[in-house]
Amino acid sequence: MGDVTGLFNLTDNDIFVMMELAYEKMIALRNRKGHLSSHDLKIFDGCSSLILSLCKQGRDRGMTLKDISERAAKHEPRI
Repeated sequence: MGDVTGLFNLTDNDIFVMMELAYEKMIALRNRKGHLSSHDLKIFDGCSSLILSLCKQGRDRGMTLKDISERAAKHEPRI
């Protein structure tokens, strides 16, 4: 089965998955560096807030995960 992410509206589970991926990246960074600086944590906090905000805006507008991914790839900050 091909890519079907564009067929469904954004769900709470999609948002959870994106947050989980961000968390996994933070853990990978900690494992690579051996620690996380306060700067690293501020970046993660900002990214988490951005993910949640974009997802809420996108879901309110009936966008799909694919729509949001395409906008992010184009660096379009406004949904």
